Amino acid sequence: MHRQEVTSESFTRSGWRGHVQEQCQIERLSWIEKWGRWLIGDPKGSQLDLATGVGDVVCAVRERKNIDGTYYIEGSECTTCIDISEEEMEVAKRVLPSSTNFHISDVREYTKHYQECGGLWKLVTACEIIEHMNPFDAFQFIYNMIDISFYTVITTPNALGKRWDCSAGSGHTMLWTEDLLRMILNPSVHTYTFMSSIMSRKLPKVRFDIEKVGTGEEFLGVVISKENFA
Repeated sequence: MHRQEVTSESFTRSGWRGHVQEQCQIERLSWIEKWGRWLIGDPKGSQLDLATGVGDVVCAVRERKNIDGTYYIEGSECTTCIDISEEEMEVAKRVLPSSTNFHISDVREYTKHYQECGGLWKLVTACEIIEHMNPFDAFQFIYNMIDISFYTVITTPNALGKRWDCSAGSGHTMLWTEDLLRMILNPSVHTYTFMSSIMSRKLPKVRFDIEKVGTGEEFLGVVISKENFA
């Protein structure tokens, strides 16, 4: 769905699969759909979607099918979408209901604060973001998301898969592997102490699962919850 011309009418008629062409992207969104729907549970569960783009991740989590075969977005009033691109946000606004909350913002700044209605987000989704950050920024970004959510879902290109693109213009600056992600989410005592000091806060202990997503293992999918309520 990246930068495609999509109208809310055509989207609700055919669902997100009708607008995604690449098989690996279909597999990625199917993985997000599986985990996102299970984790959010209640249709009124709150979702913060970071780097929303054209709205495909929100649709994967929230889309439901009517009896007549058309589709609709459930719980849009409990959904907040953040993106720095006004162009892509305009596409998302045509796809998602007007009751969705839209904000133009840098995702790294937004995750430093709690949602405006208070409390924790039930689910934070951050797909195809951390490969655009250096390791230190990614470390802070991931733990900022963990701080404001019950559950966090991340996807990123797999450096050992068949799709990785680090060419000029891709915007990708970091090669992420499963081992690197495990080091961030289960740091050594030394790393934990150092990063806690740098970030001026105690880092939460987390439970997490990492899966290779796609036939060619093109993506890594990460599901995170804080240990005290997992």
